[in-house]
Amino acid sequence: MENTAPNKPIRLLIAKDGSSADLVIPEQVAEDELSYESCLHLLHESSIVVTSAVSERLRAVIESYTPGTELRETIAKGVRVVHGEDGRIEWEPGLEPAAEASDEADADRSDSGEAGSKVPKAPEGVCFYSRSIFVMVEAGQKLGRLLQPTDGTDGNDVRGQNIAAKAGKPLKVRFEESVAVSSDGLMTAQVDGVLSRSRDKIAVRQYLEIAGYVDFSTGNIDFDGDIKILKGVRDLFEVSATGNIEISSLIESAAVIAKGDITASGGMAGRERGILTAGGDATIRYIDSTQVKVGGVLRFEREMINCEAMVTGSIESPAGSIIGGETTVVGKVLVSVLGSNSNVSTTLNLGSVPSLESKLASLEKLVEALEAKCGKMDRELKNLLMPGRILSNQDRERQTELSFELHNVKSQRAKCEASLRDLTARIQAIRTVDVSIEKMLYAGVRLAIGNQIFRINKDIKGPMRILLDRKGEIVYRVGDHGTNMPIRQISEIRAAAA
Repeated sequence: MENTAPNKPIRLLIAKDGSSADLVIPEQVAEDELSYESCLHLLHESSIVVTSAVSERLRAVIESYTPGTELRETIAKGVRVVHGEDGRIEWEPGLEPAAEASDEADADRSDSGEAGSKVPKAPEGVCFYSRSIFVMVEAGQKLGRLLQPTDGTDGNDVRGQNIAAKAGKPLKVRFEESVAVSSDGLMTAQVDGVLSRSRDKIAVRQYLEIAGYVDFSTGNIDFDGDIKILKGVRDLFEVSATGNIEISSLIESAAVIAKGDITASGGMAGRERGILTAGGDATIRYIDSTQVKVGGVLRFEREMINCEAMVTGSIESPAGSIIGGETTVVGKVLVSVLGSNSNVSTTLNLGSVPSLESKLASLEKLVEALEAKCGKMDRELKNLLMPGRILSNQDRERQTELSFELHNVKSQRAKCEASLRDLTARIQAIRTVDVSIEKMLYAGVRLAIGNQIFRINKDIKGPMRILLDRKGEIVYRVGDHGTNMPIRQISEIRAAAA
């Protein structure tokens, strides 16, 4: 007797969400079951909506069946529901939010702030130092567009039941006055600054606060406004601001440049590569091996060691020490200690105004050039006007031309000479030699004043003061009520290099 597999019923499998219905025809099936009418009845029993497309699909599947092989094919599909999109911001090219910064740069650093041997490896042509997560924008610049949420489109399952679309959610974000949003969602910056984006707020900040270090997570900072750094600045990074800069921890061998004031609660370990430049005042705990330029008052709590410093204002550090390096000060100097007992070369340049003196030198050269030009034209004019000389038409034209040019050059020279007198008087008024030392002036310190250098030849305990007396002589006195004494008594004097 021949062994045959039993017939199995035809089945209809419907997806849980009703999005599709599959017809399953087993390997063996009775002929009376494998008909269009019986399969159509199966669809009706399952409440499947039979459209012309479903009917045609059913006939095609039945015709494709081959006995001995199970067949499973999709017979019907619902109408796909399209859920609404949430509100979002479509940023202008280049303003897209950067990915979250990693801590890779700090992985090899200790809590003391010292750098390890590893730094992120940059792809070719990429500088991690110059890369910044802060995006600078200008007033009037288009930032992007706020897109409103959409409602979506309802769908249907294979039984014809409606599948409601979920409406998109509005973006919960607040715009500060520094960002304008038009009726069609266009966002425009109202001020120059850094684009600030948080979960619920968008603004353009003219004040930048950095929660951690300036390092590979931030890149270099160049900001139009004030900057506050809650930690420090790592090696080789640059921080620049048109306003003030405030730093709460160590500044390593970096560049910190502000057109306004700089306030650093920690110190600066420049390692002969650091740069500290303030257009206004600078207040810092200590400075070591750094190029310093301060337009106002310099204050350091502890010491300034081996620095090359130019201070247009004064130095006010009654508890601080200047040890080593070369410091040029236009105004007064107040320190606790000047020099060191280890005879470290320490130079203090006084009684000069470098920024104005360079202008003075340029003016003097200009006046000399104008005088030479006047002399040359004057001689040519006298030659034309020699007694008995008959002037040609060309000579007369040249005479008129020379007279006009000579008048203009003399007028220009007079203005330059007036500026020269004013600038000289201004330099004399600003020029200061006034150094107060609270505790100790060490031997070996060099005071460069005018065209002379005074090298101190013995230690002198403070309080003491070095200044110009009424006769313009350099003197010193010890104690609050001491007698003025010539500085040559405690120094070796030699001419400054030309």
